[in-house]
Amino acid sequence: MSSAKQGPVTKTAPRFARCPKCQELIDAASETCRFCNAHLSPGELEESAKLQQKLTEAKSRANDRSAMITAIAGLVGAILLYGLWFLARFMTR
Repeated sequence: MSSAKQGPVTKTAPRFARCPKCQELIDAASETCRFCNAHLSPGELEESAKLQQKLTEAKSRANDRSAMITAIAGLVGAILLYGLWFLARFMTR
């Protein structure tokens, strides 16, 4: 029986690229496009994968920004509603 310890298993995120021929999203490690069966060079896929990564990061930042704005607007709205409730409750006394 082996008592060798295995280290933690780490997964790398799959990289995606757009096929230069049909523009479908494919795995950057593939040699052929599964949609149009075009043979792809590693250089084309690497360039496309870098561009796709930049686009993904830009969309992620935009989504984060949008979520933050929505959260702040909701918080401000809740504070305003509480303030109106507080004024209505204690102004009528």
